[in-house]
Amino acid sequence: MTDKELRWVQKAKNGNQQALNKLLKAHYESIYLLAYSYVKNEADALDVVQEAAYKAVNGMSRLQQEEYFSTWLNRIIINEAKRLLVRRQRENARQTSDEDAMTSLVDLAETQEHDSVLMQEIHGLDEKYEEVLLLFYFNDLAIKEIASVLGTNENTVKTRLARGRELLRLRLIAQGYERQGLK
Repeated sequence: MTDKELRWVQKAKNGNQQALNKLLKAHYESIYLLAYSYVKNEADALDVVQEAAYKAVNGMSRLQQEEYFSTWLNRIIINEAKRLLVRRQRENARQTSDEDAMTSLVDLAETQEHDSVLMQEIHGLDEKYEEVLLLFYFNDLAIKEIASVLGTNENTVKTRLARGRELLRLRLIAQGYERQGLK
C-alpha cells in the first residue's frame, strides 16, 4: 500500500467521504475481478462490488490496521460473493425440483463460461486452489495477505499455490497448450 493510500485510509476512518471514494476507485478493478472470479457474470459481480462498497463505507471505522485495507476489502468481496452464490443456490432450489435444479445449474455454468481457456481451467480447479491462484495472480496479493484474507496460515497458502500451479499446468497441457514454460 502506498503512502498516499495509507493517508486516504486514515482520513476515511475519520469520516472523510472523499478519501473513501478515492480508495474505492483505486481498488475498483481488482475487487471487480475478484468478485467476477467467484460469481462468473458481470451483473452479479457489480452487485457484489456495490454491496461490499456499502459495507466498507459503514464499517470503515472498525478497520483496525490501516495498512491492511486492501486485504480487509478483499475479504468483504469474497464474503459477499459467497453470500450471493448461496442465496442464488437457495432460490434455484426452491424454484425447481431437484432434477430440474441440476439441469439449470449445468446450463447456467455452460452459458457463463469464460472465453479464456486459462480462466476456464482455473475455475475447474478445486476451490481452495482457485482462490489462491486468483488472489495471487489476478489481485497481486502477497502470500501473507492471502493467508489473512482466507483466514489460514502462510504455509497452507504456499502449498495450495504450488499444487494449484501444478494442477493448472497439467490441465493446460491436456488442452494442448504445451509451451516452453509449461513443460
